[in-house]
Amino acid sequence: VRVVLPEALPILDTVKLVARYEPALDGAGVGGDFYDVFRLPTGRVALAVGDAAGHGLQAGALMGQLRNGLRAYAVQERGPAVTLRSLSELIAGLEPDAFATAFYAELDPDTGELVWASAGHPPPVLTFPGGTPRYLEGVPSPPLGIFTESDVDGGRLVLPPGGGIFMYTDGLVERRRVDISDGLDALLSLVGAHQDQITCVDAVVNGMREESGYADDVCVLF
Repeated sequence: VRVVLPEALPILDTVKLVARYEPALDGAGVGGDFYDVFRLPTGRVALAVGDAAGHGLQAGALMGQLRNGLRAYAVQERGPAVTLRSLSELIAGLEPDAFATAFYAELDPDTGELVWASAGHPPPVLTFPGGTPRYLEGVPSPPLGIFTESDVDGGRLVLPPGGGIFMYTDGLVERRRVDISDGLDALLSLVGAHQDQITCVDAVVNGMREESGYADDVCVLF
């Protein structure tokens, strides 16, 4: 799966980035989770995490199509909502029985404005210098591949200097026979305990891992 993830994160003057990928404990080596970061022609920074349903080669192939499709639609610069709607139409056409979740945002590095949309994906954590982290508010639209006729709901906000957005796939917070709210509470607590990005990401990935490892693939982008 690493062959379809970015070889390296882009180096940006005013935006610091940290990412991690953790494979599932079953050792299959092929999953449907991905993250991506790239510059748009306007200078905005595109940030994405996604999760194609399932495991194995089929999920890995769908994940590759998702990442390539996202890049193709994003550079048209019609905004995150239209980009995810187009991606949903692509999946519905290519794989009628497949579906995926995704969170996609475009960040203006000069102003901190963040425009975002979500398709069935768990909410990112917003961080603030000297403040308490919180989950991004808003109800996600249905997963990609489920809808094709309307835009994805989303929103916009302004991150203050030093603020950040912690994005992840659901394998980080979901546990068998455990309410997902427990995982979300644990994640928020870990993010709030660390100000440094690298330290925070490492602490979250290690702290959320079960004794035997992760039952599902995990991607983190902060």
